[in-house]
Amino acid sequence: MDLRDSIEWISHHEKELCLFNIDPCDAIQEGVETYFRTQNVRITVKQTASGSPEDVAVLSDELAMLAVVDVSPLRRLLEEGASGRGELGIADER
Repeated sequence: MDLRDSIEWISHHEKELCLFNIDPCDAIQEGVETYFRTQNVRITVKQTASGSPEDVAVLSDELAMLAVVDVSPLRRLLEEGASGRGELGIADER
């Protein structure tokens, strides 16, 4: 696979992280947009008519839902950060 093919493949494998029913004044959307900027993840925010579920993040791609989590691990990740040098990151959250 050459560079052109690699770029094409990456562009067609975008993920979406949808934040459901977060407080409109909450800065988490901007924080996760910055954090995932180089990782081909599009951040969206949606409000449901019922307001439920509250503060939930859904990660998906064009084929499937990949993960559903409360936004609190994302908040901690943004607050504490992970240096990428063996420290825990969001994938290590229990």
